[in-house]
Amino acid sequence: MIVVTLFCVVAGGYVVHERNIVRERRAAIEVPAKALRAISGGAADKRAWIRRWLGDIYLKDVQMRANATDEELAHFRALFPEASVYRIDD
Repeated sequence: MIVVTLFCVVAGGYVVHERNIVRERRAAIEVPAKALRAISGGAADKRAWIRRWLGDIYLKDVQMRANATDEELAHFRALFPEASVYRIDD
């Protein structure tokens, strides 16, 4: 009984952690920053099944406007490690 309870706590914590990541990623692209120019997805989806199940979005490219700060670039690179995040002239 104790083993089952521990498993449920660990599994539930993992799902909550992944859900929070998905929410943060979706919020970043649904309410785009002034510096966000364009995003594109790709077919080489390597996300974990739980992330796909929770509605995560796979991005291949994130284009930031030329006026994007280094902090904004770093933020999007941290949120979307699978994507190429770069500045582009308008």
